[in-house]
Amino acid sequence: ETLVQKKKDALPLWDEMQSNWIGCGVDGSQDYPNVGIAIPKSCCKTGTEACQPYKKGCFPQMLENVKGAITVIGGVAVCLAVV
Repeated sequence: ETLVQKKKDALPLWDEMQSNWIGCGVDGSQDYPNVGIAIPKSCCKTGTEACQPYKKGCFPQMLENVKGAITVIGGVAVCLAVV
């Protein structure tokens, strides 16, 4: 059983992340073929007939989102500590 088969519930969320962040896989579009999986449509640039996958992965964007959330949480914590 592959990871994809085990984690089918997560696929819609992963597809949404790839579409919204304009990324493909964790490190890039090569992630899928490297493990024998076809590149999903959520990796394909819109408006093209044949799939032209995004080259960059979603990890850098995910990291930026986490950093942004930590900054906000830290700011709120400081404000609450002052009050």
